[in-house]
Parts: sequence; structure tokens; C-alpha cells
Amino acid sequence: MLQTKVIPISYLGIKKRLTLACLSYIIINSVHAAPLGLPKSTAKVGYAIGAANVSVDDPETGSSTKWGVQPTSLIYTDWLVTDIRYWTTLYYLKTKLDASTDNTGQDATRFGVRFSLQKSLRLTHAWAPWFGIGIDVSRAQYTVRHTVDEEGFLLETFPDRSETTAAVVFSALSEWSLTRDWSVGLNFEQSLPITGDISEFLTSVAILYRY
Repeated sequence: MLQTKVIPISYLGIKKRLTLACLSYIIINSVHAAPLGLPKSTAKVGYAIGAANVSVDDPETGSSTKWGVQPTSLIYTDWLVTDIRYWTTLYYLKTKLDASTDNTGQDATRFGVRFSLQKSLRLTHAWAPWFGIGIDVSRAQYTVRHTVDEEGFLLETFPDRSETTAAVVFSALSEWSLTRDWSVGLNFEQSLPITGDISEFLTSVAILYRY
């Protein structure tokens, strides 16, 4: 006589729960998985210090150039797709331009933000630097404006002034890993003014942390 096999209800419940648990695990990991070709974490924060060759086109006497220190740059960067990322910098720059009979001496300070898109280009098997283009928006202040005669005595003084500037920024950056999450970068940037009277060439060293 044909016998019917009876499966306990408890066994069916356990099997159903296991199936649901497996499906949930697959879905959750699919949602949180990084895009194809990217590491799971690509966001980085960092700090940079650098030196800038600053040029100011003064309305009174013309342009003058001086190297200055950019002591504070806060960085945030993240990848958009493979080999393309955005790079944002909040920075503070200070320099002192020398006075002469033809150039206005002044203290120049600048607070600003830079945003650029960068692409990694593999130049050799082991070296793939980043090249970028972006925009800079800043607030510049010029104080203690004056000229001096040939012997260094005060010749003329001018009122302090300030301006909001915008510039196009071109950048080149190379990074080297220190540990799994820490890296160091060497950065070169050239800003060309769209509005305003200040431009600069910047060289900086950055410490970056991936989180």
C-alpha cells in the first residue's frame, strides 16, 4: 500500500526562516556594496600646508608678486565613478607684498573654497596622478597699502580694500599610500582670475585619511 510521507510543520517553518534570512543577507549586501571597480570606501578627509606664489594686480601701481604661506587647507574628496573624483578645499592664505616706488606694499589675506573634478591618468605601471580643473571663490583683503621711495622711506599710503574673487583652477596631484587608510599627496595648483586682482601658483603637501 502507498505510504504518504508527512513533513513536520516545525521543519517547514525552520526552512522558511532560513530561506528568508539568506535572501535578506543577499539584498542588504547588494545595497551596501560599492560600485563595480571602486573600493568600498572612497571618501577622504585631509589637511594640507603649502607655499603660494601670489600675484596682486593693484589698481594704484600695477602688479607685484611674492611667495607666501598657505598654512591651512581642509580637504574633502570622494570618487564619482572609476578614475574620476571631486576635490573640495577650504583654505586660508596670507602673504606680505614688498613696497617700492612702483609697487604697492601690502598685507594680503584670502579665505576661500575650491571645487574641482579630477581624473586619474596612468602614466606608468605604478604611477597614476590626478589632473583636474575647477573653480575658486574667495574673499581677499589688502591692508597696510603703501609705497616707499628709493631709500625705503614712506612715500604714499592708500586705503585698505577688499574684494570677492572668482578664478579657474588647474591642478595636478600625486598620492602615495602610507597605510591602508592613510596617504600623502603632493599637489600643484594654478589659479587664473575671472574676477578680482589676485592669482597664485600653489605647491602643497597633504595628509589624507580614508574613512
